[in-house]
Amino acid sequence: PTASTPEPEHDPFGSFTSEQYRRISSQTPVLLTGDGSDPLFCLSPLTDLESVRAIPLASFAINLACYVRDRRAIPKFRLRSTVLSLLGRLPQLRPVIPAWLNGSFEQALGIGERVSALANGAPAACGLRPLARRALSSPFWPMMFETQDAASFRAPIELRHPYFDFRLVRWLMAIPELPFSMDKWLLRMALRGMLPEAVRTRPKAPLRADPAFAAFQKYGFGLPQPLQPNTRLREFVDSAAVPLLDASITAGQFWAHSKPFSLNKWLTSQEMNTCRKKLAIAFE
Repeated sequence: PTASTPEPEHDPFGSFTSEQYRRISSQTPVLLTGDGSDPLFCLSPLTDLESVRAIPLASFAINLACYVRDRRAIPKFRLRSTVLSLLGRLPQLRPVIPAWLNGSFEQALGIGERVSALANGAPAACGLRPLARRALSSPFWPMMFETQDAASFRAPIELRHPYFDFRLVRWLMAIPELPFSMDKWLLRMALRGMLPEAVRTRPKAPLRADPAFAAFQKYGFGLPQPLQPNTRLREFVDSAAVPLLDASITAGQFWAHSKPFSLNKWLTSQEMNTCRKKLAIAFE
């Protein structure tokens, strides 16, 4: 309850993150993040003809040779995804409304219509690099900025995001993405002499596994099941429809079906904090 956030969050590492920020705040009042580099350096598929035509061929050939010399590898042009897109075989992730969502709540917020609009795809972005523009305009970023506010993790520290500086964004949106966005080559060139070569040239690699899901598989869920709903939770969730989280579920199902537990815990913590405040006022 003492770690309750202003808004509900679904983050199993939230307490660890807050504690980390509190420790950092004892050393510095400002923390720089690397958020935003992925959308800025994402590479459009070759089906985006407008972006392809905007690439000066002579400078592209020179920079491509420099890339091969610097990286000692042939760049990845997203040929596979481009071919699959042309053939209509590129896998599409379609959002699904969970069965445990309260029907009245779903209708009141028009969630069905929102999901349908999302499934039909975002409107095409104007100008060069439409993929990067769509990624930068995603609703994910306002949500992330809010959760990284000092009021959320309750530590006297300010997080700043250099990659979202308007001057940097405008410049990166204006230069040819080939070859500069390939494997974040432009960023790697800028860091030459500032980082050890083994670090600067290291290929980007994803995590071998989802750490939260791996912990769940090893240690179990850690909360009582079936869900013991808070009174207010019924406004949003049909607790009887929340499935048991056991060894048979996938990582995606784990993240989707554990959300009611996070909301339930947050609602309970809010009630407890309200009771504490009322008791404190009563005994003043």
